Amino acid sequence: MSQLNYNNNTELDSISGETPVSNAQIMMPNVPVLVASHSGATVLTPDGEIIECSKQEAHSWLSKTPLVCHAPSISSKLNMGQFIAFDILELFAFIHPAQFCAPSIKGLAAYYGEPIPQESDDEVMTLISLAENLLRDIKSHRYSDKTDFIGMLSILKEWVWTPFILNAIGLKDVSEITSTRYGLKVWKDLPEWSEHAPEPPPGHLPVSEKEAEGNLKRMLSHIKAEARPAQTEYVKKASHAFTPRDDQGKPNIVLAEAGTGTGKTLGYLSSAQIWAQKNEGQVWLSTYTKNLQRQLDEELNKAYPDQREKKQKTVIRKGRENYLCLLNFEDLVRRAHMPGVALQTKIIAVLIARWIGETRYGDLKGGDLPGWMADLFQKRRLYALSDQRGECIHAACPHFHRCFIEKNMRQSRRAELVVANHALIMVQNALAGEYMDDVRSLPTRYVFDEAHHLFHAADSAYSSHLSGRETLELRRWILGNESGRGFRSLRGRGLKNRTDELLGHDEVALKLIGEILFAARDLTSAGWLNRLQDNKPLGPTEAFLSELRNHVLRQCEDQDPLYSVETGKQNIPHSLIEAAHKLQHKLSSMKKSADQLHSYLEDRLNSEADSLEANDKQKMEALARSLQRRLILSLEAWISMLYLIEQETPEAFLDWFVIERSEGYELDIGFYRHWIDPMEPFVKSLERQSHGLIFTSATLNIHKKDKNDRSKDIEKQSPTNDTDSQSAFIDAILSQQKQKKSKNRSSAKENSNNFLGMEYFDKNVHPVELSIQSPFNYAEQSQILIINDLDTRNMGRVADAYRSLFEASDGGALGLFTAIQRLKAVHEILSPRLEKTGLHLYAQHVDGMEITTLVDLFKLDQKACLLGTDAIRDGVDIPGESLKLLVFDKVPWPRPNLLHKARRKKFGARLYDEYLTKQKLKQAFGRLIRRQTDRGIFVMLESRLPSRLLDAFPEDAPIKRISLFEAVEEIKRFY
Repeated sequence: MSQLNYNNNTELDSISGETPVSNAQIMMPNVPVLVASHSGATVLTPDGEIIECSKQEAHSWLSKTPLVCHAPSISSKLNMGQFIAFDILELFAFIHPAQFCAPSIKGLAAYYGEPIPQESDDEVMTLISLAENLLRDIKSHRYSDKTDFIGMLSILKEWVWTPFILNAIGLKDVSEITSTRYGLKVWKDLPEWSEHAPEPPPGHLPVSEKEAEGNLKRMLSHIKAEARPAQTEYVKKASHAFTPRDDQGKPNIVLAEAGTGTGKTLGYLSSAQIWAQKNEGQVWLSTYTKNLQRQLDEELNKAYPDQREKKQKTVIRKGRENYLCLLNFEDLVRRAHMPGVALQTKIIAVLIARWIGETRYGDLKGGDLPGWMADLFQKRRLYALSDQRGECIHAACPHFHRCFIEKNMRQSRRAELVVANHALIMVQNALAGEYMDDVRSLPTRYVFDEAHHLFHAADSAYSSHLSGRETLELRRWILGNESGRGFRSLRGRGLKNRTDELLGHDEVALKLIGEILFAARDLTSAGWLNRLQDNKPLGPTEAFLSELRNHVLRQCEDQDPLYSVETGKQNIPHSLIEAAHKLQHKLSSMKKSADQLHSYLEDRLNSEADSLEANDKQKMEALARSLQRRLILSLEAWISMLYLIEQETPEAFLDWFVIERSEGYELDIGFYRHWIDPMEPFVKSLERQSHGLIFTSATLNIHKKDKNDRSKDIEKQSPTNDTDSQSAFIDAILSQQKQKKSKNRSSAKENSNNFLGMEYFDKNVHPVELSIQSPFNYAEQSQILIINDLDTRNMGRVADAYRSLFEASDGGALGLFTAIQRLKAVHEILSPRLEKTGLHLYAQHVDGMEITTLVDLFKLDQKACLLGTDAIRDGVDIPGESLKLLVFDKVPWPRPNLLHKARRKKFGARLYDEYLTKQKLKQAFGRLIRRQTDRGIFVMLESRLPSRLLDAFPEDAPIKRISLFEAVEEIKRFY
């Protein structure tokens, strides 16, 4: 225990008072300063004493409004509910909106260029210094003034930081501020977008290899680097996608595997940028996750070093649900001014208002709004401000001409390069074709980075779920918020309210809308899941789901009660069939009314084209489109599924029944339909307008046969009768497809890789293929260790293995798990043991933080360790000492559900399992070595890793099967 005075020897006031610090004009709260761990907390008391306390003792300090960093994580670590605190992250978000810092004391210290604290004693002292820095920023006017900084404080009179902010700007208290209802109406200052004439179609000038190579040299010159031979070869091959196609429906395709470190991003950017500029067109660059979009946006700085030019010629596009809806925000502002509203609602409103004044895109998820904002104010409440589940009223919205979503869409039509994600591409292409303008606005050139994820993205985009959740959301879209309560009650307007202004006197339309509203009451309503568990369903939809639930439970009595259970369309009882037909009749009636309303609106648009005002025409077009996309398409899929419930499902699909569970709690109940090969509808959506396509990834050709027999390099390797030939995998797939496909499709399949659906193009395509290995010396930079003496069923031993391995690497360690339950069990045992060694442990699904927040914290601290699942494994860039050890708990075999069973049958049984598992292993290993100077060790805790899977790793990476003790010694020796 040490004695320190953090008030510069000034006389201490009460906890609610103020104490001058180093700068006499900066006042600091005289409160405890607290830093938490999983075993307790370090506290700097108001008397200047640093103490270590247990969790229970820490609870008493939390009741005294302490100064903290990231209150939700402290609440999670100390098993405490919400508490009032001086959270320094709230202060940072208010002063520096749309700016990034890692949400920790270390992260803020790095932001201000202060020494990074290593011990908890140092952290509490640094936290005080950081609070002083933020308040000095206010005093020195180093803060955004694009919104009413002072006026907003009048709304936050009860906020703990308000008196100290006022003091920093020279005001005594809140009585000197005039309250105004206009302080939060920041949308009034946003610039309006304007309509432009439709962009002309792009030209067809080719990009030569020489042009692309020259552009690559130009981009590399900005970072004073030279092109590597492999990167130059990639550029030459990629340029093929930017030459004119020979025939309609037959795009020029490049399939490019490029290992980590080959520079593939600049490789395709060099051709894409030249083509867009020469042809006054645009290229869409699609990747898998929002985090990868952010990484790709950073790479664009090399193509557009002038930030003004970059802002004009590049755009990041995401789905509508990612962007702030100004109408939702206006409702939040209204709530913030209501008497008796919770303080947290006011804080959210003010901090978002500050951010709106600074944001580039209005992107709530993965943009310039720090990810930790969702941690501070609950993801549900923050993301409720976005456009959810098709509730947008488009041109009928008073903010339409300032809308972030509409502005982003229009910018993307004029940009040269658009950075999108696979999910958006799927939806955009699936819905195109209803109107000719939709097809014309689609790009002709795409680059699919992380293309090995396209299959999964298509599986989500082209599936249909008739479930409790989905039907409840559709009911809300039609009827609005029926309870009038909840965070979004003001926003849930419903179909009638959204159309009253437009169709208020149209008797035909009102009659049809009334029929739709009446039919929607047959869908599930709030509380449906509890009613089904009590066997008391209301209405035909709940009756069907109740019968479905009982059937699944009868069929799956032997399945794990903690996880989802499912069954196919076998042994269906008459009661379930009868309930399905009744629901089908009800949904068909609703669809008939919706079809009639849609046709009526289209007829009006055609017959009144010369008399409708432009604004009304826009609103009517938006209504017709949303009816088709949100209501009619959903009903069509559900009706088809119900109609075929007692018949054989079409060969291309799989139908099955599911009770979704998490940790024993039921989440949803439904009737699901998925494509067995979802690349078929995706390819069909692409071939209509595509001229050039690049599919690229580090794992694109993983199924190809490795020339080396890896078993020779492994100690203690027993012989196996299983084939190591991955070409057999391709042969098995080809054999099945040749029986069903025409000659040209079989020929196309011979050139396809990684389930990209090349055989589904109507015309025989001949992709240009390229495979470039990573330039790293894996023999010197890496090791692969397979533990052969650990019982992975014993979670105590698994946790102890993680502890010993993490300690051996001295941090910089990532633990990957195949199941959330195993992660949580290991974390509970591991966290207190690891903290005693001075290593910090973060965990997905435990720490109450977004995954991007956890990764940012992990990258910042070389003494940190991180536990996570698939989301961390895929597409995270953590170079250097921050990641030097990766530990997998078990072999990541695919989950054996019904959909996987159907795909095994189509794609090659056991070899399909191995293909998917190899992808996961290679992606995980790829996180370790990202630069020439990186060194890393991959550890598999489960001994049952077959040798035939080891060609997922680089052929020169040393592989050993050794004991846990030997592995620990090997890690110590390696580092």
